[in-house]
Amino acid sequence: MGRIRSFLSLGIVSSLVLGFVIPSAALAGGNCQNKFVEVDGVPPGYTCNVKFSNGSSMTECWTFGQGSLSNYFDIFTENTETDLDHYGCACGTTGSFKSPKFNSSANTFECDDGNGGRLNGTIKGKKLNGQSSNEDGSSEIFSCTRNTGCG
Repeated sequence: MGRIRSFLSLGIVSSLVLGFVIPSAALAGGNCQNKFVEVDGVPPGYTCNVKFSNGSSMTECWTFGQGSLSNYFDIFTENTETDLDHYGCACGTTGSFKSPKFNSSANTFECDDGNGGRLNGTIKGKKLNGQSSNEDGSSEIFSCTRNTGCG
C-alpha cells in the first residue's frame, strides 16, 4: 500500500509541475520574431558573411526592427559598398496545407524587399543561415553571427 501511495503522490506532483512548466516553456518560445526583438532598446545585430553567385563575397551588418514594410518585422542590411537594403519579413509557416499556421515558425523566416529580392533563412541560437535571390536570377548565401549592434 505504501508503494502505491508513493507512486500516486509522485504522479500527482509530476502532473502539477509539468502542468506549469510545459505551457510556460511553450509560450516562451513563440515564433522566430521573438528572437529578433530589441534588448534594452537596442535591436540585435548580426555580422553576416555573404557569398554571391558571381563569385564575390562581402561582410554586412544586419539589424532587425518592427515592421514597416511588413506587418511583422524588418531586416536592414548595411555594408561599406552599397546603400542600406530593407526587407519586410515574416516567420515561416507551420502546419499543413489544410491547416496552415502563418508566421508561426520558431526558427525560419522569409523576407521580401518589394523590388524582386527575396531572402529566407533559419535562426539557431546566435546564428543565422540562408539564401536569397534577386529578380535577375542572381543568388546569395549567408552565414551570420549575433553581435552587439551595427553602426
